[in-house]
Amino acid sequence: MKSKLVLFLTTFLISLSAFSANLNIICERPGIDTSNQFDLVGVIVQDSDDTYISGVFSITTRKQGNDSVESQGVIETSGTIKTYAQGAMGVEEVVHVQYVNKGANLEYISIVGNHPGPLSSSIRFNDGTTFKSQCIVK
Repeated sequence: MKSKLVLFLTTFLISLSAFSANLNIICERPGIDTSNQFDLVGVIVQDSDDTYISGVFSITTRKQGNDSVESQGVIETSGTIKTYAQGAMGVEEVVHVQYVNKGANLEYISIVGNHPGPLSSSIRFNDGTTFKSQCIVK
């Protein structure tokens, strides 16, 4: 199942990149067992004025603790993007991608790409559970 999901997502991302301006997102858990964390791979497609975006992400969440179980899924959503100049928050240009899905199982995604903080990006579900990660946006 996981390999089919990865194959589908990869194919979808390649097809999107052929037709639109896009950015790739990779988030990796920093390995802090005392925090809920997530891994994420995906692509965002920007509109013509570069402020409104849509995205497709493959996500793996892991609750805090040494023996916690991972959950996987695919998220397709739309939101906004804001870019901060190089040096404003770190050495690289920082990209803030935000999605708000009130009423869905997933309530909020805030990806702060290229930020030096290890827990700068977050995903919150309607049950109040929040997961953190560190992301790169290219």
